[in-house]
Amino acid sequence: MAIYMKRYKDGSFSLPAITTYLEEMLGQKLLITDTQHPSYVLDENYDDFENEDKVQFFNPKSVEQTVNLLTRCIVERRRVIRKFENLSHILSGVEVDILSDRGGLTVHNEGLSGLDYVTASFHSSIWYAAGKESPSKTTCLDMYQYVAENPHVDAISHPTFYIPRDVKTSMSAQDWAELFQNMKEKGVAFEINLDSTNLTFSRDENLDRALIALAMKVGTPLVIGFDFHYMADWGGYPSPSILLEEDETRKLFNKHVENGSVNKLLGRVLGNIYALKDLGLTASNILNSNNGLFDTWISGRSDFKPPIIES
Repeated sequence: MAIYMKRYKDGSFSLPAITTYLEEMLGQKLLITDTQHPSYVLDENYDDFENEDKVQFFNPKSVEQTVNLLTRCIVERRRVIRKFENLSHILSGVEVDILSDRGGLTVHNEGLSGLDYVTASFHSSIWYAAGKESPSKTTCLDMYQYVAENPHVDAISHPTFYIPRDVKTSMSAQDWAELFQNMKEKGVAFEINLDSTNLTFSRDENLDRALIALAMKVGTPLVIGFDFHYMADWGGYPSPSILLEEDETRKLFNKHVENGSVNKLLGRVLGNIYALKDLGLTASNILNSNNGLFDTWISGRSDFKPPIIES
């Protein structure tokens, strides 16, 4: 298993290692959704590739073969997760990339259909590698509408982060109203991403704050994501290239406690947490705040009714 997990790393931790780190931090075993990026299996150094190097995998001549490969790898990863008893608290899943304005994804539907949890996201590097032009406001909203129609997609991750800056600044929350209504009807969740979102700046001009407020008003399901790939991103230095074993992880955690990295990690999200409370969001309104609420949603998305948020 270790060799397979190393080949498909997507960050600093194997699944057993990140589980151990979180258990040490929070003092309890958590239900974890495995939402690795499938593209990282293409090359161990994929994350460091320039866009022109990524074209070899996603240009029109090779994209079908790439999607076929990624689908096979996701199915195999699901098999590995379900095979090992020490991963029984981990739900199989994927963070699948959006390839086109009509909702094309980097994993086939037959691969997605057997997973416990699927979140879809727009990453500009893969979008441009696939030969797409810079998306307009209409293109961005259209691609999310098509994704929301896919019965195998449970959530849309960090929807504003990688869209062009000029497009984002031209948007108002009302531009998203039709999409949010559709997501509500389909039971598709909107992700509040604590890594790529800053809810504390400029309240009147903060699109992400406005979108969360709109989602609450419409009744669109909400999940919180940490996007936890590399410790270095969260203030933990040095960040190992890959950490596999539980004992190594405990040593690293203790080191991070001593040098203050854990405080940096937790402190980074506190501003957003206070902002969410200021918006009126509570744990009972967040689908992944407890296992029961999450299970109820994921097992029957189209019939799910989000908790009422008091104004």
